[in-house]
Amino acid sequence: MNKVTPKFTAFSIQDQWRPANRVHVDVGVRLDNFTYDLSSTSGGPMTQFWFNEWNLVMCANSGVNGGVPVDETTPTSFGGPGLPPGTPCGLLGPGWHNATISNSTPASFSHTVFQPRLGATYEADADDVLRLSAGSYAQPAPAQYEEYNTLQQNLANYIGGLYYSLGYTTPAHDLNPSISYNYDFSWEHRFHRTDSSFKLTPFYRNTTDKVQQFFIDPSTGTVSGVNAGKQTAYGAEFLLASGNQNKDGFSALFSYTYTYSRIQYGMLPNGSTLLSGVNSSIQLYNSFTSACKTAAPSTNPTSLCGVYGASNAFATEPLSGIANPYYNAPAQRLLDPNGSYPSYDVVPTGTQLSSASYGVPNNATFAVTYKHQKWSVTPLFTFISGSRYGAPQQQVGVDPRTCAPLAASIAGDPRYKYGGTGLPYDATTCASTIVIPDQFSGQFDVPGAFLEPSYFNVNAQLSYDVTSRATARLSFANIIQSCFGGSTEPWTGGRPQCGYDVIQGHVPPVGNIYNPGDTIQRLVQYPYGNILTATPFNMYLTLDFKL
Repeated sequence: MNKVTPKFTAFSIQDQWRPANRVHVDVGVRLDNFTYDLSSTSGGPMTQFWFNEWNLVMCANSGVNGGVPVDETTPTSFGGPGLPPGTPCGLLGPGWHNATISNSTPASFSHTVFQPRLGATYEADADDVLRLSAGSYAQPAPAQYEEYNTLQQNLANYIGGLYYSLGYTTPAHDLNPSISYNYDFSWEHRFHRTDSSFKLTPFYRNTTDKVQQFFIDPSTGTVSGVNAGKQTAYGAEFLLASGNQNKDGFSALFSYTYTYSRIQYGMLPNGSTLLSGVNSSIQLYNSFTSACKTAAPSTNPTSLCGVYGASNAFATEPLSGIANPYYNAPAQRLLDPNGSYPSYDVVPTGTQLSSASYGVPNNATFAVTYKHQKWSVTPLFTFISGSRYGAPQQQVGVDPRTCAPLAASIAGDPRYKYGGTGLPYDATTCASTIVIPDQFSGQFDVPGAFLEPSYFNVNAQLSYDVTSRATARLSFANIIQSCFGGSTEPWTGGRPQCGYDVIQGHVPPVGNIYNPGDTIQRLVQYPYGNILTATPFNMYLTLDFKL
């Protein structure tokens, strides 16, 4: 929660210039100021006590646990260092440091943005018009992301556990406004002496300091946002029109939009990115494989083993008598921290969270209208394709260090597809899990690894002018629906549904957390599932009156 008060002011000036009869130019500039007045987070008498306690025992390493601090007093049997409180974190080894945070907040944050803009029109002839525009546009960060507070007094645990790994060490986060630089050009043409015309508009947009949402609480779906990087989108729009739908006879409208949208996750205040936690999970998994058995520890963010190399690796076969299911498996490559990925409303990290992008490369609509006196009928055809889904942390598996043996053999055990030495693990005894590769693709799925099915839909509307002031409309929705194409995967079955994503309700897939002979329900069998089915046919009757 917070009590941030946004105060926004803006000033703009614009001028028009006509240097020639066929040329029209608009020049303008806008000045925005985005100010956020913050509230006090001092809390009750115990708030500072918890900050002191946090700073006494919390340690962090960018290569361990995704950079999220760990309590140094936690026993080693539960994944902690097992040190007395107050022990300097540097004694844990290279890369370890005290995760110090403070309860300090300024009175306000303020950002002023200068935004020049230009537009121009050229009338080439009676049938052709050329237009262009260029300019920058600012979008303020949501006030809810500027400061964090809690009703309970252990605010330190909230901000430290959720935001320290991103480089934020106080309750206040000074986010920059997102700035987009937009450019487009259009050619409008009317076919000579006809009522038919088209418009073609290529466009390009580059957004810096994009405020990217990410999940901070998987159990509730709560999101936060940070300035996460740069988004680039470009494409073209095409519109073809013929006839006049207000006159008797036929008229038609066809539109098509192609969009290519990608985001590059930039550096956060501590030098990490929103993908750093993903790579830490992959490095932890790799530490159970033989590839990290002799590798030297490394702080290189592109290293397969990271800090888990050699003596810090878990690449032992067997592990205390338990056959290591990952030992003979290939090490997995890390995500490119500088790569460009499909655009997502919420960054696709974390287990069992949204993994579908909002970028739709192809979107086409065709409408044809026939009007005769008071009657009019319009069928509408829609086609959408090309969106992506998939995320790297959708599959969880056992941590074999925390499992007891099963009185059986690994021969024929489907959980040991790469073989192993020792006794199989008893999944009912495993006290901890790790993120593992997608058990069907065999890898950590990159964001947007899979293609959604294409979607085709037919709707229609019938209208009748009862009087000059009253019109009756009968709308038919989803007369025809068809979903086809897309990636063919085990979870898509035979006939494709209309959309796939992670299993809703935060139900983790079973992965390898089962024993041979267990019955696995389809709900948890796959890392992805159907989230969009064909919607039913609907019919609506409306009456419109003009007063």
